[in-house]
Amino acid sequence: MSKAASLSPRAITGKHVLIGLLSFFGVVISVNMAFVYFALDSWTGLVAQDSYRKGLAYNDTLADAERQAALGWKTAVGYDGTALTIRLIDENGNALLASDITVVVRRPTHENMDLTVTMEAADNGYVAPVTFPEAGLWDVDVTIDRGADRYRMIHRLVVAP
Repeated sequence: MSKAASLSPRAITGKHVLIGLLSFFGVVISVNMAFVYFALDSWTGLVAQDSYRKGLAYNDTLADAERQAALGWKTAVGYDGTALTIRLIDENGNALLASDITVVVRRPTHENMDLTVTMEAADNGYVAPVTFPEAGLWDVDVTIDRGADRYRMIHRLVVAP
């Protein structure tokens, strides 16, 4: 046997082609199934409850925002690892106390992690002990009623691990 004959490539048979095709499509289908699993497991995709009615009331939302801007109020939200603090500040920088304050803390990516926080009046604001179930981004939805005036603001809060 000559040296050239021993180095000749092996012939590709139908069995090799079948194994190659099955391997290729098996990998593609496996990766797609993994993507489907993670997509369905991570977020439901729900953006807003009853979006049609909220869209119809958009002019009311704009009018509320104009009334709120005319008040000149601002809120400051803080979290020190154990307590959530909220300050309501008027247009002159003075602290205000409200007749009613409602605070809902939401995880932007999960609907089932909402916390309703009962705030108590403290020096120049409000405070409440809060333990977040997970670290990461949270939205603090603050609604303040003071007489006939209403103020609403959503603050983004980062909770460290």
